Amino acid sequence: MADKEILLWDERGRGFPALVRYGPHLFLSGSDGCRDPETEELQFDLVYKPIEQCQNAFGRIRRRLERAGMGGDSIIRILHFTSGQEWSLKRMAVWPDHFGEVGHSEAVAWGAQAKMADFNAITAMAIGLTRDVPRQIVVPQPRRGQSARLVRAGDFLYAFGVGGFANPFTGEEVPINAPDAFRRQHFNNFETLRSYMDEVPAPLTDFVRLDAGFRRNVEDARSFRTCTKEMFGGRIPFAHFALALGELANRLIQLGGVAVAPGVDKEVRWAPHDTDVAEAVIASDLVFVSSLAGNRDADSGALLPELCADKRAQARQALRCLEAVLARAGTSMDRTLSIEVHLRDIYFEDEFIEIAKNVFGNDCPAIGVAGAELEEGVEVALVGTAGAR
Repeated sequence: MADKEILLWDERGRGFPALVRYGPHLFLSGSDGCRDPETEELQFDLVYKPIEQCQNAFGRIRRRLERAGMGGDSIIRILHFTSGQEWSLKRMAVWPDHFGEVGHSEAVAWGAQAKMADFNAITAMAIGLTRDVPRQIVVPQPRRGQSARLVRAGDFLYAFGVGGFANPFTGEEVPINAPDAFRRQHFNNFETLRSYMDEVPAPLTDFVRLDAGFRRNVEDARSFRTCTKEMFGGRIPFAHFALALGELANRLIQLGGVAVAPGVDKEVRWAPHDTDVAEAVIASDLVFVSSLAGNRDADSGALLPELCADKRAQARQALRCLEAVLARAGTSMDRTLSIEVHLRDIYFEDEFIEIAKNVFGNDCPAIGVAGAELEEGVEVALVGTAGAR
């Protein structure tokens, strides 16, 4: 079993790690585009300049790795939360500047529109691997300056964020206003992931974490769970988050995630209150935790109406839920490596971080925060990764 190492602390002195290492795995906290990566001062001249902000966000990620004796080519997966999606390809076009000509071709992306604070245009969260871990590009990038589609690295497969507008096998297109569009695009999303996994080959059930973002509203999150259960024999066999994250061009849904490589076992821990849904998946010394809502009981999953609209109480409750899930998975909070936090009110970020620091103490994980439209009554939701016992 590996040890959790904090390699760097947050550059703004907020008291949580900027970079955590666990064996070959690297977890980086959120990197905002509105701040100069050298001084961490707000750059007001970057208002309405998203590509320049991307340079800041990615540049800070590279600087963190360089300060720890590595390089930008250590990156394997980046999650972009942005103020808009119309510059999606343009933001990836700056990857070679920060992750290298070879390194950027070996990394995958998942991105969605989210609520941003003030004039910030992008918050980038990332995971990486030390360069001694073998990498194989299974499905390559379409061209320079774009993400690879599927990469095998060590014990895992990392999948690009795909959209469901067109079926990769039949070519059938499903416009967002087509009859039963969500269900059909949901199917196309998984068919696209299947087309990548077939190149390994590996089944879709090998996914350990799946990230789902939606264009329209929180009802789509419930539709996602229904459709996914139908596809996988009545169960959702991987950790996941499912959030309304805004504009997705011609797509109603976008999926991306991480799967085990062939020959690597995974163990699903089903939620005690819903045995058809994975609350955590254990694979290769890592525990992947599904999204946890701050208005639910940690054991029964029951709604806690007294927490309605109480952001602080929900922050503490979401962390209690995380603690309970990790305990049921045989590990503990001190081995939490990274949490991605979704807030209805993005301006609650600093307060959430203070609450998290009080809970984790000296064992705080890497933290990334983005704003999102959460399901009714939810103020705080989080998803995490921890080291197994």
